[in-house]
Amino acid sequence: MSHYPPPQPLPPQRPKKKAGKIAGFSCLGILGVFIFFAILGNIIGDDTQETAKPAATPTATSSPDPEPSLPAPEESEPQKTPEPSETPQQEPTKKPDPEKQLAASIKKALGKSNRDAERFGGIDYNRDGATEITLAANNNLTENFIKTAARRDVVTVIDEVKKSKLAVTNVVISVTFLMTDAYGNSEESQVMRLGYSADVIDRINTGAVDREKIEHLADGANLVVPAFRY
Repeated sequence: MSHYPPPQPLPPQRPKKKAGKIAGFSCLGILGVFIFFAILGNIIGDDTQETAKPAATPTATSSPDPEPSLPAPEESEPQKTPEPSETPQQEPTKKPDPEKQLAASIKKALGKSNRDAERFGGIDYNRDGATEITLAANNNLTENFIKTAARRDVVTVIDEVKKSKLAVTNVVISVTFLMTDAYGNSEESQVMRLGYSADVIDRINTGAVDREKIEHLADGANLVVPAFRY
């Protein structure tokens, strides 16, 4: 008979935990967490939607058209103030010279010469009023026409003296013409020299006087060469 060792007593076993309870608690915890996050997501979503709502568009109302605005004035550079300059002193206005005015009017009235001679020879005026005027008679078709034209020139000069402002006491009118002497020499010579006082000049009506007898009214110098006499 074989001998076996006596059996050893088994160690006491720990009581097993109920697996169902533990598993149920784990599923419930997971479900609770899921519900928590779902509720939290809904809350966050609602806040986000409220935040993302577009602002209310204001209703368009009719407003008067804006008045056109005037352009802004351009800025201009400040003008420089000119430095004061010395004002030039004006020379006193010279009064017209009656002698020159008379010379100009006689020259214009006589016109141009048809000979090689200066038509108006000039005027010599003294401060005492004594005046001498020289002119050259024009040529003409006949000797009588030359004589008559020369006397007409004398009347023309008297008329201009009457119209002038030159204070004269007497006027001597000298007329020249181209003359030929007995030797055949031709020379511009004095043919008439007639003197008139201021009183006689005032009395002569130059528009109606007999020009052919003008030398007879001279109360001063009275010279007419034979070739210019009638």
